[in-house]
Amino acid sequence: MSRDSLRRSGVVVAIAAALLAVATSSCDDPVAALIGVTAVSGPPMAIGGATVMPHQHRCTIPMSDIESPPMSASYVTSTELGHFHFVDLSRSALMALAEPNGSIQVETRTEMGSTHTHVFTFMR
Repeated sequence: MSRDSLRRSGVVVAIAAALLAVATSSCDDPVAALIGVTAVSGPPMAIGGATVMPHQHRCTIPMSDIESPPMSASYVTSTELGHFHFVDLSRSALMALAEPNGSIQVETRTEMGSTHTHVFTFMR
């Protein structure tokens, strides 16, 4: 192999490794859907009667967290209309997803100053 070929293959390996690292740590990455459980949120629920534009968010829980659940985990949703939310899961919730046909429902934790939340239903 030539030096240029080796450099190009090294770059491809580095990019693939970076994508895998992002996929296993972020809900906002389409590659994560290949190795985890993805859900789309329900409509926004206003806090204190605030008006909220209709929209949804996407979130993926990496399969590694389902197969070997940490004590707790927080995931960041996709960004829609200039904002995102957090999905916080306990170890017992992650363990419930590990069961055959497991499912959990969780309300998002809002970002600072947000006027609404969303509910996600994760199903295996």
